Amino acid sequence: MAPIRRYLRITKHSVLEVRIYLDRPADAESWLLRRDNPALPRIIQAVRPLVLPKLREENERAKGRGGAKSKKGVKDVVVEDDFEVSIFLTEHSSRHSVLTKQKVFEHKPRIKSNSGKLTGWLTTEPIVINEDISEPIAPREDDEDEVVDLAQIPEQVGEKDDKDELSANEDDVENEAKKLRLNTSYEGFSIYSRILCLVVKRKGVRQQSQPISSQQMLENWVSTQAAAEPGDDDEG
Repeated sequence: MAPIRRYLRITKHSVLEVRIYLDRPADAESWLLRRDNPALPRIIQAVRPLVLPKLREENERAKGRGGAKSKKGVKDVVVEDDFEVSIFLTEHSSRHSVLTKQKVFEHKPRIKSNSGKLTGWLTTEPIVINEDISEPIAPREDDEDEVVDLAQIPEQVGEKDDKDELSANEDDVENEAKKLRLNTSYEGFSIYSRILCLVVKRKGVRQQSQPISSQQMLENWVSTQAAAEPGDDDEG
């Protein structure tokens, strides 16, 4: 049975591979990964507090064995209302990398002209002003009896001007949107040297013609064989 693979972020730049095994494979689409209410986020949330302590415990246990590796993992169990999860840690068997892609819209940088470097000398020369031909500026005296031409008085701003201003604002918003550009960036993560294996059993569903020890058999198989699965190098 092929597991469902996910990655759990445990530090800023490292992730832990997670392999999820279902006691009933038919529950994958109808329950675990269902679109409207998937159970997988709730399962990850339930086991997350146990991950880092379990990693530290396994590392201390490995040191106590003097560096000897064992595929047999220690099982922890998390029980919730609608599911039960058995947790194992196994050794990593394949090398691969994980990248996340982010797309961000941002403003385009303005184009800066470098013509000033070529023509800067034209504006650095001093400007000579001939003081002999300058004439004093006489203040203007207003005539109190001057007749005001009513035709020169501007008309009151009407509804048409408001529409023109609104149209101009819409054009500015559209032009501003055209100035945005799409920037795509990638972030890489290192893979932790262990695999988190989750054996999930859905509660409250009738088990049809399955042996009572089916979950125990699955747990034993995962804890001893998950690290030796071939053909994982091309995934992820």
